[in-house]
Amino acid sequence: MRTLTPLALFVAFLSCSTGAERTDPLMRAKAAGPGPSGQHHSFALTYAAEGVQITATVDTGQPEGERVMVQSSELQDDGEYDRIVKEMDRSAGRGYWCDEMLQGVGEDAEVMARTADTVTYTFTPQPTGARNDAVLEHMEGRITLDTDTAQIVDYQMAAPKPFRQALVAKITRFEMRMDCKPAPNGRTYTSDFRMDMAGSAAFKKFDQAFSRTLKIIK
Repeated sequence: MRTLTPLALFVAFLSCSTGAERTDPLMRAKAAGPGPSGQHHSFALTYAAEGVQITATVDTGQPEGERVMVQSSELQDDGEYDRIVKEMDRSAGRGYWCDEMLQGVGEDAEVMARTADTVTYTFTPQPTGARNDAVLEHMEGRITLDTDTAQIVDYQMAAPKPFRQALVAKITRFEMRMDCKPAPNGRTYTSDFRMDMAGSAAFKKFDQAFSRTLKIIK
């Protein structure tokens, strides 16, 4: 049997690595990075929570404070209404693109499942500089990518056990999920976003859930 020289072994290893990068959707997605920040669309938006439903149109290309036009609202509390609309406007500034979530997927990502069209990975969410980074150490992440396009199909994050957030708050349940659909150019956006959280803060229990759906208008 012919013995491979160190150079031949290195070339063989490099060939295998390059092949893996070409075939693994997550490696391809991370190598490509998020799409252009200047890509914008108008969306029909529906926000729903307990006792609240708001419909609006959102133009991500508009300046801050001018992105959201509310069509209907069942919310009577003006302060809560203003808070929700302001958060809608802030979220629209990021464009709703699913590939932005790649920033928080670390090198520990492992393949959990495969189908004919997708690959699902588990990982420990990593800090990205966002305001809620402090809770990530308590989370487990799951991300699914399309095998052919390397676009995100689904993103989930959940706390496997209760944890404390600051001294006076305890989270007993936290679940977040994003479903992604392709825009006309193939890049996926967050068509459905759901978050469910329960716990106690300042000695008062809470149980909250909300959802947001988006559909591209143009």
